[in-house]
Amino acid sequence: MIASLRRLSLLACALLATPLSFATDTPTPREMWHGAVELQYAELSAASERLEASAARFCQSPDEALRQRLENDWLSAYQAWQAVRFIQFGPVEQNSRGWQLQFWPDRKNLVGSKVRGWLKAAEAPDAQDIASDSVAIQGFPALEYLLYDDAMDEQALSDPGACSLMQAITTHLADTTSALHRDWQAFGEHYLETPDYTETTLASAIQALEILEDKRLGEPMGLKGAPANGYLAEAWRSGQTVRLVESSLEGLRTGFLPGLTALLREADALPLAERFVTSWIRHSFRSANCHRAWCLPLKTKRRFAVFSRSTSTSASYAICWVTRSLVNWGWCEALTPAMGIEPCIDGSYSKWGWEASPWR
Repeated sequence: MIASLRRLSLLACALLATPLSFATDTPTPREMWHGAVELQYAELSAASERLEASAARFCQSPDEALRQRLENDWLSAYQAWQAVRFIQFGPVEQNSRGWQLQFWPDRKNLVGSKVRGWLKAAEAPDAQDIASDSVAIQGFPALEYLLYDDAMDEQALSDPGACSLMQAITTHLADTTSALHRDWQAFGEHYLETPDYTETTLASAIQALEILEDKRLGEPMGLKGAPANGYLAEAWRSGQTVRLVESSLEGLRTGFLPGLTALLREADALPLAERFVTSWIRHSFRSANCHRAWCLPLKTKRRFAVFSRSTSTSASYAICWVTRSLVNWGWCEALTPAMGIEPCIDGSYSKWGWEASPWR
């Protein structure tokens, strides 16, 4: 527990500890965001290609070593998606690409139903069959079912039907992420020339934090008015929920925070950025300790151990709660007036209804 908490705590401190000095030729915030996100999409595409190749190698000559490499490549590609998931506009909206990569939440277990249906199909699917089907079969959760679900104890992953389905899905993922990377590059000119995308990027990042806090962690942990339910979490089959959360926070640190700091500089609000860092370091540890008591075991199975007291789930929840509050705080106190947007009224930004910072 101590090592896991320490890792998340270091990530928490790093998230807002971005250098606050800039040269005179510093790129604009949108230039910084576009360049950082392009690198993240490039890594997602490369990781998905590695996953496709790993699936092909396993199916050609299945053994335990290749199975372990396949699982590692699945997780690496899934984490690469989490890192850039805060971008919820632009090319990722085309053809519901975000849903293709990750069908979640899945309250009716549509992923399981779709996978079982294809495993029983008379003919093995190819990538085109997967592309023509539901988003529930097209992404990382469907691969997770094949790799980790208890139902696969009755059917080896190396069986021809399972292997064909896995290869079809990984090929679709590789095709989708490659197109996403190319389209983001082509989107650059429009993004850079359209001032409204500054507000859009900020809103997208804050919404990603809201989803992370409320849906990805709060609901499974039972912090949102309903009993704790591990089946509501992402990656519950593999037990990688916290790893995905860490990847999302790291993606915000590398892909979003530098541009946000540059925007604060343009708004002549570097003291506010310094307050971000000070408040983050002071409150992240305090909040992690506060939320530990809320983190209760949900199930006895090992896969649900990510929600127990012996893990860093509560620290993750606290980190994203603090981050979200700090970013909202910066938006209300510095960015909206500088951008000529209606400022906060009675402690909230009227357009979005975001909460005021608890550290005024």
